[in-house]
Amino acid sequence: SCPATGYGYIQRGELLGSSHGHDIFKVKRFTEKPDEDTARQFLSEGGYYWNSGIFVWRATRILEEINRFLPKLAQALKKLAGLWGTPGWEAALRGSWQEVEATSIDYGVMERAEDVVVVPASFGWHDLGDWQAVWEVFPRDENGVAVRGEHLGMDTARALIWARPGKTVATLGVSNVAIVDTQDALLVAALARSQQVRELARQAQPAPPEWDELFKLDTSGMLEVVAGFPDQCRKGLELGEEVDLPQGLSGFSRVLCVGMGGSGITGDLLGRFLSIPVIPCRGYRVPSYIGEETLLIGVSYSGNTEETLSAFQEGLSRTRRALAISSGGKLRELCASRKIPWIGIPGGYQPRAALGYLLFTLLSVLRRLGAAHLDLKEALATLAEQAKALGPASPGNQAQTIARALAGGVPLIYGTYGNTGPVAFRWKTQINENAKQPAFWAELPELCHNEIVGWELAERVLPGGRVVFLRTGHDHPRVQARIEILKEVLLRRGLSYLEVEGEGKSEAAQLFSLLYLGDWVSVYLALLNGVDPTPVRPIQELKERLARL
Repeated sequence: SCPATGYGYIQRGELLGSSHGHDIFKVKRFTEKPDEDTARQFLSEGGYYWNSGIFVWRATRILEEINRFLPKLAQALKKLAGLWGTPGWEAALRGSWQEVEATSIDYGVMERAEDVVVVPASFGWHDLGDWQAVWEVFPRDENGVAVRGEHLGMDTARALIWARPGKTVATLGVSNVAIVDTQDALLVAALARSQQVRELARQAQPAPPEWDELFKLDTSGMLEVVAGFPDQCRKGLELGEEVDLPQGLSGFSRVLCVGMGGSGITGDLLGRFLSIPVIPCRGYRVPSYIGEETLLIGVSYSGNTEETLSAFQEGLSRTRRALAISSGGKLRELCASRKIPWIGIPGGYQPRAALGYLLFTLLSVLRRLGAAHLDLKEALATLAEQAKALGPASPGNQAQTIARALAGGVPLIYGTYGNTGPVAFRWKTQINENAKQPAFWAELPELCHNEIVGWELAERVLPGGRVVFLRTGHDHPRVQARIEILKEVLLRRGLSYLEVEGEGKSEAAQLFSLLYLGDWVSVYLALLNGVDPTPVRPIQELKERLARL
């Protein structure tokens, strides 16, 4: 009915018959989105119809045609068929998407297929393929202005205003215009030219990161340190076997682990693997119920963290069972004066970058003391493989892909209680310190009782939210079911999410692989943000000011 350039066209061929009052024609040719002159020619010649994209076929037939014309897509569909409804579906789908032919069903199959027919029909239908089409179907005021969101206008006519939640668009003396404000971009276009927006969008596609250039931002060598994490873990286990442990240290029924920041996460992770309760303590004082049944562990990479020193000294007044780990500092001096076992680890790292030494050394010691019973062989092998797959020598790897998805947003990292919760917290803190950007974390199922209600206004108050679900095969079945429901809720609210699967079979392998992936993501995210991952100037400034009090 008009020379639209936003639709594909179908040219009819010979008449094959009719059914229920509708003629059936053989398709002579498909033409995808012609220019305006060609569209006018089609309209004047007759025998052309808009392609509504409504296809009817048997599943077996379309699969045959896909196999014939789009072999990569056919192969991907076969691979994905057995994963539908499983936790691995999302990751496999993302991987397959990168491999298949970049084309539509119209170009890839319909324009090349044989025995295709068309049934012309007139019915209420609109493609909504451009902003003028949206303006045409949207309610408009007496001046022809269609508005979504908040608009303040004067002398404005025949316009589409598409505002972001919580933000007002003001117009003065404009007409025949589309103004579309989104998180990613602001569009101001002549309404009649809105079909050309796709050409603008193609030009606006961000170029792939120049990783070799971005690596130069890492002047302090954090990439190299992260690559060495598997070696740290192995050396930590060996170091733990060499520690001289006094006889009176065993016999405890719980562990109190005092530590802050990159050292303090050690207590959370110990709690995931020990056979007895572990109480992480992040503060100046220890819980009042601590007694002789408790093993007190002081964890401070520098050995000078004031909260840790305060809590450790108070803890020593409650229990004689104690040990500490650091690279030196006042904690070492305190242990020497009180004849407390002290474990020395290599210096020269940022605390958050020494987790392999801190955690695995203590896991080894606690295994000797009868509090840890786990086999770390698969976990260490998995970490070694990840170091190769996620490092700078593997461009376009999984960690870089996730970092690109999180860049410019606010990551919301979701783990699960009793499983991936500590890893979610680690992702959050690594993104904070390395990438220098806000990030938050929460645990399922608890977040199902509060945080999900906050999603109602997320588009307005947190438009950059990016949910990341950390998945393993060891979550409770009901928690897995909750995640699947939450994914549907997020999609309905227009919020994006990622799923990240742990690698390996054992709980330890899956957990540590997720942790290690998060470390890589945080460093690549720092580089995308244009910052050196290592310095933590606000923390240093705070410490300096406290020291002057």
